[in-house]
Amino acid sequence: MSATEPGIHDMTAEAYHADPALGSSGARRLVNECPAAFRLAVQETKTEFDIGTAAHLLVLEPDAFGAKVAAIPHDNYKTKAAQEARDAARAAGRIPLLPDQIQAVRAMRDAILADPVAGRAFRGGKAEQSLFWRDPEFGVMCKTRPDWLPGHGRYLVDIKTSTTADPRKFEKAIAEFGYHQQAAWYLDGVEAVTGERPARFAFVVVSKKPPHLVTTCWIDDEAIQWGRIQNRRARGLFAWCLDHDQWPAFQPDITGPRAAFTVGLPGWATKELERRHEAGEFTPPQEIAA
Repeated sequence: MSATEPGIHDMTAEAYHADPALGSSGARRLVNECPAAFRLAVQETKTEFDIGTAAHLLVLEPDAFGAKVAAIPHDNYKTKAAQEARDAARAAGRIPLLPDQIQAVRAMRDAILADPVAGRAFRGGKAEQSLFWRDPEFGVMCKTRPDWLPGHGRYLVDIKTSTTADPRKFEKAIAEFGYHQQAAWYLDGVEAVTGERPARFAFVVVSKKPPHLVTTCWIDDEAIQWGRIQNRRARGLFAWCLDHDQWPAFQPDITGPRAAFTVGLPGWATKELERRHEAGEFTPPQEIAA
């Protein structure tokens, strides 16, 4: 269980992530993968994550950017010297960035702050506040760390760096990465801790590619409600696994013995086959000739 008391805390990202309370990313992994995947998950260190984290820092905590980011004075990581500098930065808990990456991060920051909608979102509040609460239904400790906690409390905002700021493509990312669950988790967490529920949740999406276009995407109520349904399942799973000290892999019934799955085609593939069949695409040529 969490060692952190319910409430709002100023703490480092490392301390927050080390706390065993259930967070949004863990809830998504529990529901969309399995308890074993949640239990065995490791923190990934990919370049795209580095750039996203650095962009967050520069927008939300600019004073911490210099201490948490290490500028690597090389054009790439092909040389041994560059690799050693990168590894030393990671060992020191800093984010290694090449010069062109730092330039891109600064450009993304400038694009967000210059945007007439997104630029107004990060005023009059606090960044990276850690919120902890005990779920009243299942009794487990939960946590969340919103990018920005506005003083007015009307909405929450999260920054997403992406290959594109196209809102239509971001809808696909919402489904793929469970961002609707994240939005619901954050809204419920703020309400649980403060007693006041923000009315809306928005993602500020910035493209990692020039010209670093920006869009602000409100998450609609239907998506939030689906996220809450999935998150409730995650909290129940988390409580069950803790109570039984079991973290099963994929299986049809988590409470039962290991069993095989019966699988088939996804719904969209079946519909496509039906359409093609009705169009006569699968009719043998002998029948067509007859």
